[in-house]
Order: sequence, then structure tokens, then C-alpha cells
Amino acid sequence: PKASLQDGLLDILMVPKINTIQKLYFGLLVLLKKTDSFAKAEWTQVAELEVTIADFETNVIQLDGEYYLFKENKFRIEVLPSALKVLC
Repeated sequence: PKASLQDGLLDILMVPKINTIQKLYFGLLVLLKKTDSFAKAEWTQVAELEVTIADFETNVIQLDGEYYLFKENKFRIEVLPSALKVLC
């Protein structure tokens, strides 16, 4: 809910492993756009990010609604300011 198209930053919401009841509650908060009220969630903003998925040599990743198989476990993600024009 706090994300901005103009700030040039990627909003990251990290949630640790949680039990099934907490997952259902968090899912409801996502639908209500109230994830900031989930105490176990940590929110931050970055211009770039490197993610390593431990214990996996190949990974299925969803990018823009499509699934892709990567034979890697390390990913670098960065924001390219003004690279996309959004029509409102």
C-alpha cells in the first residue's frame, strides 16, 4: 500500500515463516491493503536487491504473471527509473 511509482525504489515486504492461521490472517490483510498492521512483517525500500535461494539449484520464478525456470539460485533485481511509462 505504501509503494510509489515516482520514488525510483522497490518496496520489499518480508514475512518470516508463519503458521496456517497467521497465513490466513495475513492473506486477509493483503486483500484489505493493511499489511503494515501485521507485526511480523518487515517493510523496507531499496534501489537494488540481491536474492539467494539456498538449497536449490533450479527455481521456478513468476515474472509479470509468467512462470520461468532458472538454473540459478542467485538473482539481482534493480529499479530502472523512468524505464516504464504508466498510463493512468
